[in-house]
Amino acid sequence: MRLIENEVHEYVQEPGIDGVYKSIRNSAATCYQTDVTQSKLTPKEFTENVILKKGHGRALEFGTVYLKIPTSEKSLGKYQENPYTKINYEKLSGILPSYNGNRVHSISYVTTNMRVIMQGDYQSDYDAWKNGYNKNWLDDLKYWCEPTEFHPKRRTFGMLLSRGASDDLRTHITLSSMCESTRWCNYSKGKYGNQLTGIKPYWIDFKTKEPVEVKTYGDGSIDDEQIRALDYDDYQFITSMGREEMEYMWHAEVGLQAQQLKRLFPLWGKCELRLCGFDDAWDNFMWRRIDEHADPECKKIAEMIQDLRNKK
Repeated sequence: MRLIENEVHEYVQEPGIDGVYKSIRNSAATCYQTDVTQSKLTPKEFTENVILKKGHGRALEFGTVYLKIPTSEKSLGKYQENPYTKINYEKLSGILPSYNGNRVHSISYVTTNMRVIMQGDYQSDYDAWKNGYNKNWLDDLKYWCEPTEFHPKRRTFGMLLSRGASDDLRTHITLSSMCESTRWCNYSKGKYGNQLTGIKPYWIDFKTKEPVEVKTYGDGSIDDEQIRALDYDDYQFITSMGREEMEYMWHAEVGLQAQQLKRLFPLWGKCELRLCGFDDAWDNFMWRRIDEHADPECKKIAEMIQDLRNKK
């Protein structure tokens, strides 16, 4: 069993349309814990041949699309009515925060995502997929531009946290989420070190920020000097974690598949989570999570994200 610290980092979308497809592909890799750099498909091909064919619309949300549309264009109206899109309007006097009903504006700065573009005129993602995305808005990519100071911004953060904390953070419905799939990943395999990786319990002081390798035995017992040096209650807690790992590994050995083993995957197990959204969604996230009543691990993650937000 391996215990690690929480981690947070920001993903910045690369320039151009290709950067949009890379963001989509990379978010999908979060679920399957795959090395996307080894794929023979380009990011665009991966999106078309894997994501779209399987109808995995959630991954499309991580491809942020920035458009610069003349306000007089009829195509602007559909974005004004779309709840997953934000628009700033250019006027001679500056940028207005919302559309006020008149036609004095010249340029509209539109921020949306590739799921909106691909779903197009359909009311549901399912209908779009069933009909081969034949009413998409890909033609609007002719208005593509790199993000300007006037575009509403979306930001994406990745984090390593416990499965229990990830379940809490995915309740923020204004943020798009992609999470490591315990239904797909079989942690008994060599790819995962033939062991479970977990997040260090926040209340236990391991005297180091480095990963802690815990020696466990087939019966779930622990004979590890570093763990035995902990307080008795903390030692017993880590021992309980070792027993849960043992149960997972034993059932993997007798042939259970990953989607069966997920029912034994512990809430302390490491999970990679990626969240993306507009600034107001992140502000709401901070309001809820940087709070004295919030789960301590969730609060720690939120504070780490806020530190990164404050740097830019």
